[in-house]
Amino acid sequence: MAPTRACPRRGTSPTGTCSGSAKYSSFWVGLDGYNSSTVEQTGSEVDCSGSTPQYYSWYEMYPAYPVNFSNPVSPGDKFYGSVTFNGGSSYTLVLKDTTKGWSHTIKASLSGAANSSAEVIAEAPCCTASGGILPLAHFSPVTFGSATVNGSAIGNFSPTQIIMVTVPAGPRTRSPRSAGQQLQGHLAEKQLTA
Repeated sequence: MAPTRACPRRGTSPTGTCSGSAKYSSFWVGLDGYNSSTVEQTGSEVDCSGSTPQYYSWYEMYPAYPVNFSNPVSPGDKFYGSVTFNGGSSYTLVLKDTTKGWSHTIKASLSGAANSSAEVIAEAPCCTASGGILPLAHFSPVTFGSATVNGSAIGNFSPTQIIMVTVPAGPRTRSPRSAGQQLQGHLAEKQLTA
């Protein structure tokens, strides 16, 4: 059965540690991206601009660009997120900051989406000017809890776990949020795909 709903709860928004250069990290839940050219996702981000971490949240119906929410995000905020395929080309994306009490429910459409995987991701997002993966920001441990797919624990689907580490020269692994772009540079990504 194709996944129709990815619904994890995430513990806390991690703390970013910045050291003077631009770096990025993204934490999300969604459908597609693993062996597909579309991704329907929502989550949060910790990016470094110089030595200052910046925290924000967003949703994305790739290949369209992400849309940032204007609500504040702080280290330690607890999130709940879900992405639901409603049929046809219709999706509902929900992101709640249960610490601050704000919530967004987005009704969106995306034609031709594969609906082939459900994903819980921590990664370096895409894209540099040349299409590569952005440098990964250093962040405190992040946990994803109670992740479900179609109402069952994601672990019941024997998920594919991908852990990315420093990648020197040579072939690269492809990943969601990078939407199939090649990964390069120093990466630390953990992905569960069912």
